[in-house]
Amino acid sequence: MLSKTKTKTSLLAVSGGPDSMFLLNQFKNKNIVVAHVNYHLRTDSDIDQQIVENYCQKYGIKLEILSVNKKQEEYHNIQNEAREIRYQFFNKIYQKYNCNQLLIAHQKDDFLETIFLQKMKQKKVNFWGIKKKKFLYNMNIKRPFLYKYFKQEVIDLLNKKQILFATDSSNNKEIYQRNKIRIELKNKSKIWKNSIILKYRIINLLKLIKLIRINYLLYRWKKTQFDIVFFEKIKKKSQFLYFFIHKYYFDINISSKKLKSIEDFLLAKERTGKYLLKNGKYLVKKQYKVIL
Repeated sequence: MLSKTKTKTSLLAVSGGPDSMFLLNQFKNKNIVVAHVNYHLRTDSDIDQQIVENYCQKYGIKLEILSVNKKQEEYHNIQNEAREIRYQFFNKIYQKYNCNQLLIAHQKDDFLETIFLQKMKQKKVNFWGIKKKKFLYNMNIKRPFLYKYFKQEVIDLLNKKQILFATDSSNNKEIYQRNKIRIELKNKSKIWKNSIILKYRIINLLKLIKLIRINYLLYRWKKTQFDIVFFEKIKKKSQFLYFFIHKYYFDINISSKKLKSIEDFLLAKERTGKYLLKNGKYLVKKQYKVIL
């Protein structure tokens, strides 16, 4: 007896901008659902929504819209909070239609901009740029165009196919750090940008190899019930601790100085104690073992 193949459903995040409209056009003949968020933070945001609505209506595509009625001054960190609102909505629609993947239209320029943002923050990173695949908010997130196109290539293809898209006027204003980076990178050549992307993809590959090794060591340490005697034998202790903290403690920003301080705490003669990682979050050791 032949088993029925379950139809896969993709959720597409579509803002109405060039990247997401290009994504929508590429996947319009697949089994898809479109999610659009209107924050009403720009006077022309309803135009973005109308573009998405018109396209979905034309091709008979399911569309879900979230209208956010929150004034700009009500946000503490507008980019982070808007992102949280967006992904919570995506998750709701993802579950409603039993989707198997969320597709996002990030492209090469987004990857580059993120690298330069990370460099400006001067923090340790596990991965440079944006990941092509990620599991977040209980969703399989994929970015099919991340290493394929630059934004101008996307715009040229849309114009060639006469596909309407919205232009976010705030993208050219230097009010956000990402916008400043975007403007700086705009005049760089494709050859230069591709060389930077290749460089950091190689760095990410080397980081992945290192991560596999560290995860194996973390697995072995867990087997000892996090006995600090095992930790004493680790050569690059600060690096090892960085991955340990990010694996077992949520939302902890950590500097090289703090990593050294944690290392000193663990190796101190006192066999029992606790170290403050963040408000109300402690790293605890008892009888020379880390207690989770």
